[in-house]
Amino acid sequence: MTLHRSSLPPVYAALLSQVAHAFRTLIVPGTHTKESLEYKDSFLGLEAVNTLCQIIKTNDRNLALLVGRTLDAQGFFHDVTYSHRLRDSRHELYQFRKGPGRTAPAPALPSHGTLSHAALRPNGVFVLLTDCYAPTCSRDRLCYSVACPRRLEQRTRMMSSSATAAAAAGGHGPTDQLWSETVPESLLATLSPKDRNRQEVIFELIKTEAVFVADMEFLMKAYEEPLRTQEIIPMSTREAFVRKVFHNVRSIIVANTRLLKMLQRRQKESLAVDKIGDIMVVFSRELHAFVEYGANQPWAKHALDLELDHNTAFSEFCRKVEKMPESHRLPIQSFLARPTTRVGRYPLLLEGVLKHTPKGHSDQRMLPEAVKAIKETLSRINAEAGKADNLLKLQQIKSQLIWHPGEFQDLRLQEQGRQFVRDGTLILKRGNDLELHVFLFDHCLLLTKKKKNGMFKVWKKPIPLELLTTSSRSMAAPPRRPAAPAAMAVSPHALSHHDDDEFTFAFVHLGRAGGQYLLQAATPSDCRAWMDVIAHQKRVLTERKRRFKLFPLMDTSWARSGIGRITCSAVWGSRLILGTDQGIYTNVTIKYPTFTRQWTRALAVEHVAQIDLLLPQGTLLVLAEKTLLSFNLEMLNPKHLAQELRGRKVASHVSFFKVGTCGDRQLLCIVKSTALSSTVKVLEPGTAPASKRKNGMLGGFFRGSPDTMRVFKEFYIPAESSSLHFLRSKLCVGCARGFEIVDLDSLDTQGLLDPSDPRLDFALRRSSDGVRPMAIFRATDGGDFLLCYSDFGFYVNKLGRRARDDWIVYWSGQPAAFAVVHPFVIALEPAFIEVRHMETGHLQQILPVSQLRVLTNNGTHLHACVRLRDAPLQPEVQAVLALRSLTTAVDRSLPR
Repeated sequence: MTLHRSSLPPVYAALLSQVAHAFRTLIVPGTHTKESLEYKDSFLGLEAVNTLCQIIKTNDRNLALLVGRTLDAQGFFHDVTYSHRLRDSRHELYQFRKGPGRTAPAPALPSHGTLSHAALRPNGVFVLLTDCYAPTCSRDRLCYSVACPRRLEQRTRMMSSSATAAAAAGGHGPTDQLWSETVPESLLATLSPKDRNRQEVIFELIKTEAVFVADMEFLMKAYEEPLRTQEIIPMSTREAFVRKVFHNVRSIIVANTRLLKMLQRRQKESLAVDKIGDIMVVFSRELHAFVEYGANQPWAKHALDLELDHNTAFSEFCRKVEKMPESHRLPIQSFLARPTTRVGRYPLLLEGVLKHTPKGHSDQRMLPEAVKAIKETLSRINAEAGKADNLLKLQQIKSQLIWHPGEFQDLRLQEQGRQFVRDGTLILKRGNDLELHVFLFDHCLLLTKKKKNGMFKVWKKPIPLELLTTSSRSMAAPPRRPAAPAAMAVSPHALSHHDDDEFTFAFVHLGRAGGQYLLQAATPSDCRAWMDVIAHQKRVLTERKRRFKLFPLMDTSWARSGIGRITCSAVWGSRLILGTDQGIYTNVTIKYPTFTRQWTRALAVEHVAQIDLLLPQGTLLVLAEKTLLSFNLEMLNPKHLAQELRGRKVASHVSFFKVGTCGDRQLLCIVKSTALSSTVKVLEPGTAPASKRKNGMLGGFFRGSPDTMRVFKEFYIPAESSSLHFLRSKLCVGCARGFEIVDLDSLDTQGLLDPSDPRLDFALRRSSDGVRPMAIFRATDGGDFLLCYSDFGFYVNKLGRRARDDWIVYWSGQPAAFAVVHPFVIALEPAFIEVRHMETGHLQQILPVSQLRVLTNNGTHLHACVRLRDAPLQPEVQAVLALRSLTTAVDRSLPR
């Protein structure tokens, strides 16, 4: 672990509180494995000594070890099995002590504040590291004073060999008696070295099993029985506490006592035990009690810590029991950890026996079976303990969060499968640096400010991981404003370089509530860990929640091909038709939806804004420069592509048009909209006789057939209109006043929303704030309507009154269009495509894009044009994509 001294403030090494503060800041706990058991939020003994050497600025590892053991003795951290003090070893694991009802404490970074929980902070003076008051004293020369603390430091170095031996000491166990010391010399003479080694391992297995059973019986006799019968725990919580902490220890004692008796009986049969495989196979099938115990262990540890912190009588009782000879001065936590650690020892011991077992022996067949079963049990213990630990952390975090008034959001932390991933303290780099405590879950990132009472005040609304992108500091710069809209979000690649790259990373929150953030970690390794775990969790989430994919149809560079900016599209049979600034283009040699780069201009109509088809009439509708034109679709056939053809003018001053069906009629609605009013002309296309169609084609392709479209209705809306939707028997116009319903029989117009419903005040009031009505869809059950506005979406019933009162969605971005593929509603904005479930409103998927423009969205086809992300130096490169559902075909002509 490499630490940068520039990241540390001056630390007076003799003050244990300062050393502890820096140590907790620099150590990055993780998940490690010891004897096949996983320990979360743990760190290596070697890592601890390395860090202490850096903090106290010494190369003397024994001196750093002494400092670490002093911190250990004050309960700042502990061995994961509570068996010994700090050891300078990569094979030993340690965890920080947790405060009552809290997740692992993460104190402030060195330049900010102090540890939040005074009971967790060691205090005292480490005399060996105090400075001498003599002005002539230095570390390079021995001080004249015999009382100088540096003399003791030098003496410590001279005694390094003995200190090393002391470092290896600690813990307790059975006597070091060997099997060879318990049998006659005559027997030893008959055995080979390999057989002797095998007997030694079997002897150790039986001996340690006896110690384990004795320890478990001591745990119940010295702790459980007094706690159940004496007035140490309050009567109201006594029984629940005892059940939670000691759980099924008695079942474990019964199982292991039975194992011990079988092993001892086998041992009495012969001084040299012949086999143990049959016994261990039977035992390996009866380990369910250990799985149950391991699943309860996080809850037991939490209850124990709470009681120790709040019940002085219980703390005093535990200290008294620790002084008993049978306790070997070990805390209750050490005994409670024995069952799971004992299971982890079995594979090591049995593999040792197997290593020295001759070929052909029955143990060669049976011991691997037992080892396999025990390892499977260990995997189950790890899995169940991990689930319990995760659930406990989620409950603790939920109870510790404080929200600003009116900003509460349900993080769904108790939802099935929810995962706590990581948390820690980071510095937000801006004008005035801000210390944040960051929580990462499997679905979102939460930025909070830690309070002195251990609570966490939410600083920003939760950030869905789908809307999060990260980069290193070398590609990031601190934002000048706290937030930016999604359309203005800056790509991490466009940000500039700063110092301390290894300590900082940036992330961009996409969407209307998003922004750019630059965060500083305590160490480079912590910085890398944050970036890696966020990237990994994003990949996992993206794969798990994939509902749609983008299917490429074509890509081109208008700078090279002259196609121009693509604005719209339509599908005619096997043809993809594109509308661009330079005209109407279609693919000729390769059929849609096959990816192609070969395009031919079919119609020389410039500045095309919208195209659509009237298939029964064989008509192509083109809106260009506010003029609506109609062409015969036969003009797109290869034999006519070389001709200069003109379309028939249908209308002028057109803002947009819409083709659809209302009742039994196919209609073409032409909207002429101004800032104050809109006129909607409804045309009913007719099918001309075959002779007319033929003559019309020969006489200029449709120019001589004015009677094929007749005006059906025309009406006026006193507001600017932006969308139009076909209902079963009526039209719905989205305008500045909201959604207006038009009866085509009487031309009566009324607002869709019922103004007498107070539950709709938020929508009626927001109409004057620039919130635009954009789309209306029928619900999955066909009874209600989903109304999509530019800011939010909600349901109404057929009477225009609010339906599903608790259902409202605020879009993450600023959508330009909406689509529905049951059961999903899709919001399309320039930076990403947002997919939500229509029944729950929950975010299902985010598909990041760049400069998206919707080309067609007619319920059958959904096409968009985007700038290619892998061509940042060629901004003119554009690609046409179709959105494809992985469960339901959005574009039904696409291959499944």
